[in-house]
Amino acid sequence: MTKKIVWLFCFFTFLSNANNAITFALNGGRCGDCLLNYIKAKWVAWKYDFTLYIEKFPHAQKFVLCQQEHHNFRRLRRRFNKLVKLTSDYHLSRNTFCKTFFTSSFYFCAEDWGCVHDIHTWHGLYNNLEFRQLIRKLVVPVDNYEQMVLPKDCLTVAVHVRKGCGPDPGVSSQGILKEYKKRGNIVASDKSHPLKFPPDHFYIDSLRLLLEHVGDERVFVQIFTDYNDQQKIIDHYKQQVNDERVIFADAINNNFIADMFDMSLFDCLIRPDSSFSKISELVGDHTIVMCPLQSKWKNNTLYITEIRLKDKESMFTYKKEENNEEVTFVNITC
Repeated sequence: MTKKIVWLFCFFTFLSNANNAITFALNGGRCGDCLLNYIKAKWVAWKYDFTLYIEKFPHAQKFVLCQQEHHNFRRLRRRFNKLVKLTSDYHLSRNTFCKTFFTSSFYFCAEDWGCVHDIHTWHGLYNNLEFRQLIRKLVVPVDNYEQMVLPKDCLTVAVHVRKGCGPDPGVSSQGILKEYKKRGNIVASDKSHPLKFPPDHFYIDSLRLLLEHVGDERVFVQIFTDYNDQQKIIDHYKQQVNDERVIFADAINNNFIADMFDMSLFDCLIRPDSSFSKISELVGDHTIVMCPLQSKWKNNTLYITEIRLKDKESMFTYKKEENNEEVTFVNITC
């Protein structure tokens, strides 16, 4: 009982002396969206020495952050002089405000960030090794799991293939949308979010570009996907890439937590514009990351027309060019 009284005294003393604080509003997204939301708010709290209060979100209890961070209670807000919805951090500093409670959102974009959805343009956050190390200690599973054992004698590549299975409406290119017709007028996932649900050719093109980039190295490829027939994807990619340097691993069937963190262990990551695999990138230390930049629909078919390749040294942009004979990617990096 004495320990409990001491803890309560310290807790309320801390609250009474609180200066500025921040939390984040949930956007209704799943775990990946919520974790990105948390990381943005954590960046502001870390950068400006604010207190962070986290919201409950799906599967939050499965991560160490849920045990380490303060939890948001509505009554806390009475202890602050002002409530502010954060749209950018251009006006923030450690001393500008006094006892202000900020709320950031999934679409929060700091002033010096190039794009709210492009983590490679989150200057400061992405390139700050100290902050990234902090995130790696917090965005980590509470329970130990059997990590994937990767080969040491070749370049390892994780490929995150999203097909819109499960709660998503599905992708029109796979005909998965037909399973959802009973729900009424549904927009296919690749129609509403083409970069989040790119077609197979994006992954095949990316693997080919990666092989050009790394030269003669042997490459080990592991597919991570929500699709219920993983082997079908593996066989298709293997046939299309058709390169003796590439070893495609067998299909795996892990839970999403294991997939998220196993993807962070690889040398390279090929990912869509998905919060799930962006988390893997932020907690990982990949040598190369590839993602889609631009898309277009032509004759009801989705094409990825620009691909980014980011390595430790620089970023390259590959653009698809068409002529009468073939379709190829050329490096347009300035």
